[in-house]
Amino acid sequence: MYSYYMTQRPPQIGAMPRKGLVEIDEFDGKPFIEEIGWDAWAKITYDRELTPDEVSDYELIPAKGAEK
Repeated sequence: MYSYYMTQRPPQIGAMPRKGLVEIDEFDGKPFIEEIGWDAWAKITYDRELTPDEVSDYELIPAKGAEK
């Protein structure tokens, strides 16, 4: 499984890729996440690694480590 943090907008339709989405862990507010050094709205998990274009287009930050 591959996890990414949403730092620019909360999870909603059009704010993240849908293909392979397994889980959305939405936070209360936008807390600081030490793992990435940024505030984030949510951690989203996929059954596939997102492409560099998907990560860039949706302004996601990968969780530490290649696979989570």
